[in-house]
Parts: sequence; structure tokens; C-alpha cells
Amino acid sequence: MNNPAKNVKKGPADPQDGAATPMMAQYLAIRAAHPDCLLFYRMGDFYELFFDDAIKAAAALDITLTRRGRHEGEDIPMAGVPVHAAESYLARLIKSGFKVAVCEQTEDPAEAKKRGAKSVVAREVVRLVTPGTLTEDTLLDARRHNYLAVLVAVGNNMAVAYADMSTGSFMSMETSPIIFRPIWPSLLPVSFWWRQSCLMIQMCAACSMGWPMWSRPCQRDHGIVWGASGA
Repeated sequence: MNNPAKNVKKGPADPQDGAATPMMAQYLAIRAAHPDCLLFYRMGDFYELFFDDAIKAAAALDITLTRRGRHEGEDIPMAGVPVHAAESYLARLIKSGFKVAVCEQTEDPAEAKKRGAKSVVAREVVRLVTPGTLTEDTLLDARRHNYLAVLVAVGNNMAVAYADMSTGSFMSMETSPIIFRPIWPSLLPVSFWWRQSCLMIQMCAACSMGWPMWSRPCQRDHGIVWGASGA
């Protein structure tokens, strides 16, 4: 079966692409600064998404996928959600494993017009919504903590630190896999970072913890290889 997502051309990384309108050039520049997020781009009373973001959001939220103009000879996919209902859509996207960058208009359109008829309203990302950094009651599950956790091997033991930004709670400990095993089911962090090593994998296997279903490829930071989920 043909996958429509494969037939949609992604926006170029270069915001100075000659085919881009001033508004689309602005969008592409902001989007390039947040490559691992869906971008909610404020346009009046709606947050709009374009290109692959629109395809992913339309599928996850069951909203209409439409198009707005053309770029480099291809239709630009577009989907949008009303600002007044954005929180409910954000909650659904987060639960589906997405991160969202919320981009707001930071000036009045009348001010933009003073710079010229083709001037674009200034916009910037004012909020990053990720599973491990939620603080809004409307996005949180009141029945559980919203932990962000880090695990590293310490000798033959393991160090664990976890925090819930919505409540300010924080805990750290050095423990063994056997002692930590009964703690894990009550922790179940929404965001989970671990230092990649054979020992850590053995420890998690010993805990019967396994790797979270939403794990994503590891990252390298200061020469250390990390695995991550949620973030």
C-alpha cells in the first residue's frame, strides 16, 4: 500500500531557500531550531503544523490534513488546532510520545505592517512540552507521579535519581538491582535516561525492568553514550 507520508517533501533545513515565502522562511528557521519536536506555529486563533509535522499530528489527533500553498513544486501539508482547545490536543500528543514546541506571535500584526506590507509578525518558541517536564494540571495524570529518572552503573551497583517537576519532589539513591527491583513498578518514569553499558543492561535484566517501549536511540554527551526515552 502506498504511504502518503513518503510522498510529501520535507521542508528544507535552509530557511533561506529561494522558494520559501517570508512566512514559510520564518517557520522553517524556527522549525530547524527544534528538530525533535512538533512545532505549534501560532497563526491567529490556530496553531498550525506543516510538512511532516502536519502528517504526524493529523494521524495522532484524527484531525483534517489539508494543504497551504506550494514549496519547491510540492503541496505543503497543513493541519491545525484551535488555540482555545490546544491543551487537550497537547495532552494527546504527549501521551502518543511526541514533544511539542509552542511558537507564539510576539508582536501585534499592526506593528509588523509598519515594517512593510510583506513583513512577517515576529514569533518565537515560548514553551517546550515534553513528557518529563510537564507542570500543567491539564496535562498531568492526577493518579500518578510524573517522574523523570536517570540510571547509571556505580561499580557493581546502580545509582538512581528521579524527580517530579510538577511537585518538586526529588530522590536519589545508590542501590543494587535486587533491592531496586520492587521499587521500579511504583516509579515507572515518563522520561528515562540511562548510561549505556553492558553492566547497565545486565542490571536492568536482573531487575526484570526491561527497556521502556518508548525508548529511542542513544545520544552521546561529553563522550558518554546515553540511552533515552520521553525527555
